Amino acid sequence: MSDDKPFSDIIDAIGVPALAQLFGLPESHIRTMKARNSIPPEYWGQVIDAAPHHGIANLSHERMRAWRNGRFARARVPATSERAAS
Repeated sequence: MSDDKPFSDIIDAIGVPALAQLFGLPESHIRTMKARNSIPPEYWGQVIDAAPHHGIANLSHERMRAWRNGRFARARVPATSERAAS
């Protein structure tokens, strides 16, 4: 699993159809999650339970939270003095 797109990698490993069925969502929603490299936290428990059956070891809420926090931390760019002056 890559560090730059871990949620997309999970979706690839479990499969779009399988996750759509597991979550009770259309496959298009799962493809959107993959494109965004994001799985909403309300689905993490189901993903963690399914992961070992798809060759994903050591998946936890803590690990997924760290990925999510890292993803959003990169998205937040602190204002610089140049931006503040504009």
